[in-house]
Amino acid sequence: MGILRSFEERIENIFEGFFSRFKAGIQPIEIARKITKEMDTHKTISISRVYAPNIYTIFLNKEDYKNLEPFQSNFNHELKELIKTKALEKKYSLVGETKIFYKIGDNLKIGQFRLETSLSEIEPKEEEQKEEPEDKTQIINKEVIEEMEPSAWLELKGKHKNIIPLITEEFKIGRLPENNLVLDDPNVSRVHAIIYNDPLGQYWLKDLNSTNGVFVNGEKIARKKLADRDVVAIGNVIISFRHK
Repeated sequence: MGILRSFEERIENIFEGFFSRFKAGIQPIEIARKITKEMDTHKTISISRVYAPNIYTIFLNKEDYKNLEPFQSNFNHELKELIKTKALEKKYSLVGETKIFYKIGDNLKIGQFRLETSLSEIEPKEEEQKEEPEDKTQIINKEVIEEMEPSAWLELKGKHKNIIPLITEEFKIGRLPENNLVLDDPNVSRVHAIIYNDPLGQYWLKDLNSTNGVFVNGEKIARKKLADRDVVAIGNVIISFRHK
């Protein structure tokens, strides 16, 4: 049984048709679908792990908020179980406690909602793991790479060896946990650079006003179109850009 179907059955048993009485109102399964999608869309890739968001804020119409309020505690428990199960299935890491908040949103009709996600500070212990031999490449979430079949990816070199698929239109690199690729390097700025693809499918690298700059094939750049096997240097990290 899929995790969403299992979630739906548990909700039906717990609330005994409560939500079905509000045909035009919010439906729990739609919130669940959105959360699982956002876990994939807004995951953060670091040197050795893939993190899923652990803070979820659900904005509701005032009437939906009022109807759901008495059941928030039980509903939260089921949503947290769903998030935990999804994380295990996709091999995502969750930092600390998963938190779910509800707020009344502006311009939302009955049955509509908006979801915002974020990732709390990544635990410093994550970068203090025992160092692997330099000739061993770690593949981050191989199943995700195979499923997405990305046309472009990054190969990190040296002690940071790793393979990172480029599966978002904008891919930020820096020290902050909000980046798509988190680099624990004092020579890397908080939000150092971004890789994005244009409507023609070409990939571009842009320096986001970093302190120490971005280099492609030994040349400092502000913005540059990337070609297969270009070598990018950000701080002390060497990255090879690959493109089919």
